[in-house]
Amino acid sequence: MPKRNRDGSITPTHLPSHPHDNSGARHYKQFGFYPGDIKAAVYADEDGNISGDVEYVVNILGQLYYGVRDIRGSGGIYNSHIRVRKGVDHTKYSAKIPSSPKEDSAYYEDQDGEAVWCLFIEGNGDFPIIVGSRSHLRRKDNPNFKKATKANGIFERYEFNGMEFLIDKDGNFTVGQVGLKSSASQIPIVLNPEALVPVPSKVTFGKNGDITLSINDAQLSMTFTKATNKCELTAGVGAKIVLDGTGDSITCQTATGSKIKLGAAKVGLGGPGGEVVDLLAQVTDQLIDTLTKLSVTMGNLGFPISTAADFTAMINKMVPIKLKIASIKGGI
Repeated sequence: MPKRNRDGSITPTHLPSHPHDNSGARHYKQFGFYPGDIKAAVYADEDGNISGDVEYVVNILGQLYYGVRDIRGSGGIYNSHIRVRKGVDHTKYSAKIPSSPKEDSAYYEDQDGEAVWCLFIEGNGDFPIIVGSRSHLRRKDNPNFKKATKANGIFERYEFNGMEFLIDKDGNFTVGQVGLKSSASQIPIVLNPEALVPVPSKVTFGKNGDITLSINDAQLSMTFTKATNKCELTAGVGAKIVLDGTGDSITCQTATGSKIKLGAAKVGLGGPGGEVVDLLAQVTDQLIDTLTKLSVTMGNLGFPISTAADFTAMINKMVPIKLKIASIKGGI
């Protein structure tokens, strides 16, 4: 049956209602799941901190709560995790725009503090706790915001203080710089633009085990290839070092053509003008040829012909040196 109130109105039977509680116990019945917005972080060494750990001032349905803890920062003695959540630094309409009528806006959609979900411990309205994050109303203001589309498939993206952590649908894991942003104006400002020019730095762990480190795109990069057991370092427009674990070789080269090659007990060293070892072998050939001629013709210069034996001995010593030089020629 409908309930008739003292003023003559009727309360329908399907409308949930509770008798008025004058005992104060109603304060301990806030068992709902509430949206909140971080206003500020209160560090352990700051005045007003109660617990000795990081706390937050949280706006829940228009009321500010102090000493709010984030229960997700839990763990063991060593296996633990701490992440300080961001409070409000600026409104969408910054104080840098004095003419804006909303420069001190208190609307949630104008603020940049983290959006969270809160519960109250045992329903006590004095002790809310943060139990998770919710989508921020301004998340699309971020130029690096990645919408979960069907083409993206199953992926995970996490951005924090200008760094992006992305695991794509194929299992490739990339850590890259997207810029430390400030909401001091309607257009996000990047505080470290040097990290993004000309291209952002990033590290990629491939699903096949390869690792690529790109500091300046092709200008400065390093690649570890698991299948070929190679490490390749590139700098500038052509300087390169390749370590080949399978082929047991090291190759270094410059854009202008200088090259060093080590492998199979051989050495290659040179440039466009020729290989050093090869040129040294040619010099040795010339010395042997000269000594040979001198051993035959010295007598014609008026010297005792007996010196021919000395030149022959020199030749005999030069020939093994030539053979050793030839044995280490690696080719470039």
